[in-house]
Amino acid sequence: MAPEDQVRLRRARAALWLGAFMPIIYTVGKGVNDVGGVGPLELLRGGGGLALYALVFMIRPPKVRSLRNGIAEAGLIFFVVIAALSCFWSVDAKTTLLKLVPLVVTYLCLAKLATLYGSVQETVCAVVTVAHMILIGTLVQLVIWPDRAYSTDTVGEDPRIHSLLPAIASNLFGLVAAIGIAGVCLTIGPRWTARAPWNVVLVCVYFVLLLGTRSRVVTAVALIIMLVCLFRVMHRSQNANIIGWFATAGIVATSWWITTRDDVWGLVVDFVVRGQDAQGLTTLTGRTVVWERVLPLIREDQWWGLGYYSGHRIGLPLRDSLFRNYSNLDNTWLESVVGVGIIGTTGLVVFLAFGVVRSIRATARMGHYRLLSTLLVIGVAWLTLINPTVQANTSTLVFFALIVFSTRRGDAEHLATWSLHESAPAKSTDLRREQ
Repeated sequence: MAPEDQVRLRRARAALWLGAFMPIIYTVGKGVNDVGGVGPLELLRGGGGLALYALVFMIRPPKVRSLRNGIAEAGLIFFVVIAALSCFWSVDAKTTLLKLVPLVVTYLCLAKLATLYGSVQETVCAVVTVAHMILIGTLVQLVIWPDRAYSTDTVGEDPRIHSLLPAIASNLFGLVAAIGIAGVCLTIGPRWTARAPWNVVLVCVYFVLLLGTRSRVVTAVALIIMLVCLFRVMHRSQNANIIGWFATAGIVATSWWITTRDDVWGLVVDFVVRGQDAQGLTTLTGRTVVWERVLPLIREDQWWGLGYYSGHRIGLPLRDSLFRNYSNLDNTWLESVVGVGIIGTTGLVVFLAFGVVRSIRATARMGHYRLLSTLLVIGVAWLTLINPTVQANTSTLVFFALIVFSTRRGDAEHLATWSLHESAPAKSTDLRREQ
C-alpha cells in the first residue's frame, strides 16, 4: 500500500472511532423535564458522529475488505426500523428521533470501520488499543479532576471511578479494564504493552482501576475474563507455568490471610458494600424493585412499546413517579421492550444471539485472538441483564458491535486474501503452543 494510502486509512479509522464514541464523548445529568432539549453539547454528540462519518467518504480511504451483512445485521436493521417507526406512536417523538439518530450513526461508523481492518485479528488489536487509550486517559482524569473522576451520583453511596471523556459509567468501565488486562496478558495490542516492566505495571494499574469501579457484578465478569486469560498464558512455556502456579498460590494465601484478620476483612466488606444497606444489596442496588414495577405499567403497550428511549425516560415517569429518578432501567431487554415493544426487541435478540455465535465460529484457529473476542462478546451478552448495552450508545456497544461486524463474510474477491491474512497468526500461535 502506498504511503499516502496508509495516511488516508489511518485518518479514516481515527474519524470513525471518534464518531462511534461521539454520542458519549461527554454527558451531564438531566431530569425528566430536561430530556429532549437541544443545546451545543447535544448538537456535538448528535451531529458530530454524522459529520465524522461523512468526512470518511471525503478522505476516501483505500478499500481493505468488502463484507456482506448476515442474519445478525438483519436483526439489527429490523430493530432500527421499528425504533424509527416508533416516532409515530412515541410519547415524545422529538426525543425518540434525537436519541435514535446518534445510535444509528454509531452503528454505521462501526460497520464501516470493520471494513478498514484487514482481518479480525487487526480489529481485535484495535479494540485493545482503544481500551488502553481510555484507561490511560482515565488515569490522567484522576490526576486533573480527582473529585469528578472518582465520585458518585447516588446519594448515600461511596465514590467510584468512572471515565469523563468519553463518558463511561462505573458499571461498564470494569469491562474496559478487563479488555486492557487481557490484551496485556495475551500480548495483543500495542507492542510496548507486552514489554517488561510495562506489562506488569499496566496490569497492576488497570486492576486498581477495576477495583475502583466498585461494581460487583461487572468486576466478577472482568475477573473471570482475566483468570481465563492468565490460565491460557500459563501454558505458553514451562517457566510461565511455574510462575503462574506460584502466583496462584500467593493469591490463595493472601485471600486466606484476609479472612483471618477481622480488621482487614472489615475494610474489604465496606469496600464491596459501597455504603448500601441490606435492601440495596438484595435488590441489586434497587434494580429488582424497578423491574417488578415496569411490566404492569406497559401491559397494554408491550408489543410496540412507548417509543425508543422516550418510553423508559419519559413514558414511565408519567405513569409512576418512581421512574423520575432513573435515567435507564439497567436491563437491556426490559428497556427495549418498554421502548420498541416485544416486536422491536426481537430484532435486538437476533443481533446479539447470532452475533455472539458468529463471532465464536468465525475466529476458529485464531488462538489468543479468539479467546479475547469470545470472552468479550459473551461478557457483553451477560451484562445485558443488568445494564444498558447494545441498544444504547455505550462503550459496550462500540466494542461488541465492532467485533460482530468484523466477523461478517467477505466477498469472493477478498475472501482468499482475508483467510490467508488471518490464518498466519493463528498458525504461529499453534506452533508456540505445541513447542
